[in-house]
Amino acid sequence: MKVFVYPCFSPLGYQLVEYFLNSGVKVVGSGTLESDEETFYFMSVGRNANFNYTEFTDLDRDECFDQAYLINSELEVRAKQVITVHTSEDKQ
Repeated sequence: MKVFVYPCFSPLGYQLVEYFLNSGVKVVGSGTLESDEETFYFMSVGRNANFNYTEFTDLDRDECFDQAYLINSELEVRAKQVITVHTSEDKQ
């Protein structure tokens, strides 16, 4: 099984990535590495052999995933199943 997570280093995205990696699933993640939190998440999973990080613009458009998890996004991804999650983050 192979899943795609975007953005993979948001708090929810990271939880999904970690869950799938701990289950032995191959994960392709995309997102940004702009904040310290995102960099920390990357360092936590980046060395896992089942994890591949790619810029969305560099994503192979012919690659098909079993599942794609899109958080607050409507990206075009080829997958057997696309799960779109909309969250509201109240930052006061």
